[in-house]
Amino acid sequence: MEHDAQVLVLVVNERHAIVAYYVVDSESEEQLKPAFNALRDRLERLGTLDQLQFWVTDRCCEGGNPLGHWIKAVFPAIKRAPTKARFY
Repeated sequence: MEHDAQVLVLVVNERHAIVAYYVVDSESEEQLKPAFNALRDRLERLGTLDQLQFWVTDRCCEGGNPLGHWIKAVFPAIKRAPTKARFY
C-alpha cells in the first residue's frame, strides 16, 4: 500500500522516550485529532492520562489562543498548550 503522508508526529515523555508516533498527511486538527483521541483512550486505560500536562510543538499556538487550543479538550490535564519549543 502506497501513501504520501508528509508529517511524522512523535509524542515523547520527560525522559525523551517515544510514547507514540503517527504518520499523517498534515498537522491539521482534522488529521491529528483521531490519533490523539486514540492516545487519550490508551492513557486513560493505563491510568496515566493526568500525567500529560504540557504540549510542546514547533508550530507554537498555530495563530490561536494557547489556553483555548483544541488539544486541551483531548487532554484535559494540559495546563497550557501548545508552547513553542525553546530551540526554535
